[in-house]
Amino acid sequence: MKSNWEPKKVAVLGAGAMGSLFGGLLAEGDLEVALIDVWQDHIDEIKRKGLKITGEGGDRYVNLDASTDPVEIGEVDVVLVQTKSRHTEEAVQRARSLFGDNTVAISFQNGLGNEDVIAETVGRDNVFGGVTAQGSVLIEPGVIRNAGNLLSHIGELKGGISDRVERIAEVFTAAGLETVASKDIMKDIWKKLMANIGINAMSALCNFRVGEIFDVPETKETILEAVDEAARVAEAAGVTIDAN
Repeated sequence: MKSNWEPKKVAVLGAGAMGSLFGGLLAEGDLEVALIDVWQDHIDEIKRKGLKITGEGGDRYVNLDASTDPVEIGEVDVVLVQTKSRHTEEAVQRARSLFGDNTVAISFQNGLGNEDVIAETVGRDNVFGGVTAQGSVLIEPGVIRNAGNLLSHIGELKGGISDRVERIAEVFTAAGLETVASKDIMKDIWKKLMANIGINAMSALCNFRVGEIFDVPETKETILEAVDEAARVAEAAGVTIDAN
């Protein structure tokens, strides 16, 4: 990476609720942002009116580029991959034109293995892991609701803090997407996964709110057992996590 490298141009691959939120916030912060998605109605509405963001920060329209064809965008500095995991390989291969010699891809997707899939196309050294506590809902084509203003983390897959991780985190934070450079992003990804393993399935199965499932001894015990099992799997994968 060049020492004077500056992340100014960003493409968001997968402009659903979260991708649109990230792209909209960064565009509000004066970065050059393009949303890329296969949903034609969504893209057309953003082109016609701009992206409407409601909720946190108030209602407003954000003007930014949007397309169904990555070739129209050209090379960028950072690609935020925010598709569903099952679409990752196809989406990244189709978007190969976004990547130059110094382009960094950051996966802000749920689950494990997305970074490896992206790396198959663009190379592992060009991929960061990402995790966020942000939340967003897609209301209708061209309209999202921002659920809050929470932290995101990014980091090198091999661990440690690099100049480019720090620079991207600084630029994103200054633009309005508060981002922290992580020295162990894989542990951060596993920690979020463990929280989802413990809470999401039990909440759905029992139709409980998050706070309610801890009030029932049986569901609380099941959650703790699931988290302990996930911690053992993480350990086997080389990621040590204290589940206590």
